[in-house]
This record gives sequence, structure tokens and C-alpha cells, in this order.
Amino acid sequence: MSLRIINAYNAFITPSPAKSWDKYAHAAANVLVGNNPHSPAIEVFNGYLELLSDKPTLVAITGNASASIGNNQVEIWRSIPLPPGHVLRVEGYAYVVVRGFEVNVDGVKVAVKKGNTINCFSLNGDFKHKEIMALKVPPTLRFVDGNWKEMLEKLARHIHLAREAALRGASLVKVRVGAKEYEMWVEEIE
Repeated sequence: MSLRIINAYNAFITPSPAKSWDKYAHAAANVLVGNNPHSPAIEVFNGYLELLSDKPTLVAITGNASASIGNNQVEIWRSIPLPPGHVLRVEGYAYVVVRGFEVNVDGVKVAVKKGNTINCFSLNGDFKHKEIMALKVPPTLRFVDGNWKEMLEKLARHIHLAREAALRGASLVKVRVGAKEYEMWVEEIE
């Protein structure tokens, strides 16, 4: 399965977080789709990227950007199902990762160009809707406070626990505490 680059400006395939400007955002995007955190990502550096999928796939976007599928805005810092025949557009500063992203760039950044194809895995029902809802980075874990690798461990644990709760049948609810709103997974206990 592959994705085709429809258009790109200031977008690069970055081989690992070590080569990225924001190591944490790069690795977090990979964690969100179930890839190895040190897998490649597409780094959009104050530019844009448009991808067309030929089969259903799972995409994650992190950073400081806007994203849309067709004319619909989508939230970043989460996993997003990309239906076949739809175009994902990302603009700003972002890391874009696809489940099963496969590319060999020999350890260097490579510019993404119109017409390029990217090999990846098809979604094929690997994730249930509730499970995909759990593949999200909460606002408190979006920016590094100290060591990025420690933050990544916290994020991986959070996603693991949220995913388990979703698979057990928990519901995602919003709770307001004072002026702040939080999301949490709630399940009935017998």
C-alpha cells in the first residue's frame, strides 16, 4: 500500500528523532500509530504537505500545525484514520507519520517532492473506533518538560492505559474542574 505526495513545500523525510528539530514530536507521532518511536517521519518545516491514500491507513500529526482531510479540519496530536481517495493536508510546523512507514534514507534528511510515493501498512481493521480515540496526546504531554525520552515513556504509558481502557469498553468523557476541561476514560465497575 502506498501514499502519494500531491504537493509539498519545506517537507523532509527525517530518518529518526536524532535528526529532527523536535525529537519528542517526531517520536510521539510514531508512538501514536504503533510504530517504533525511532522510525522515520515527515518533517514539515513551516511549509505544507498533501498526501493521497489509496487504501485506509492510520496517520498521526504532531507539532504546531493545521490539518484537514478534504474540507474537514482534523485535530493534531492524535491518530487519524485516512480513508482511501482522500487528501490529507498539513500546514505549519509538524511531524506526519503513517502506520508502517517504510523508507530508506541512509540516515540523512531527504526532501519530499510532488509525485513521491510512501510505502506503509493498510489499516485493515487493525484498530477499532474507540481504540483510535484513545491514540491521542493530552495537552499536558504535548511539550517537553525536561528530558524528551522520559516524556516519551510517560506518553507511551498513557496511550497504553487509554487504549486498554477503550478496549475494555470505557467511555471517553469531558470533565470540567474549575475553568479547565479534561478528558478521561471512565468504565463501570461491578
